[in-house]
Amino acid sequence: MPGFADSKHYLTIKAQSPNGDSTWDVYISYERLGFIARQSKGAVMEAAHIVPEILARPSAIFEGLRRDEDEDKYGNGAMCYCGIPTVAYDKNGSPTQPWHDEVFMVFLNAECVAYNWYWHQCDCDLNNYPDGHVERFRRKIWP
Repeated sequence: MPGFADSKHYLTIKAQSPNGDSTWDVYISYERLGFIARQSKGAVMEAAHIVPEILARPSAIFEGLRRDEDEDKYGNGAMCYCGIPTVAYDKNGSPTQPWHDEVFMVFLNAECVAYNWYWHQCDCDLNNYPDGHVERFRRKIWP
């Protein structure tokens, strides 16, 4: 996937590439980070700590989003990194144990921009995958 370097508008985060044997750059817009900063301290901590952790060490990477609500409002969503982070944050930004029976998902568009992320119910058989992953994504690309 093509990436771009625009340090004036995007924060760059190193992520595991979908083939699993190298890293690549993923971007988050400063506009999105500004929106997150107005939500809660917990949302800021998720963006600062959990998003990079899941991008660097995902449990799985899926591509081909099948749900409209997963799509990027500015273009097509391309893939989703998911996993269970080492920590979660409450609304006040205090660290706590990861949420029970939930997985953290980070969505990327075709330009490798992370446009959305959140906690979601995990699969009851594969607890590090999101519930409904078979219907939600076209295919798993890693591992």
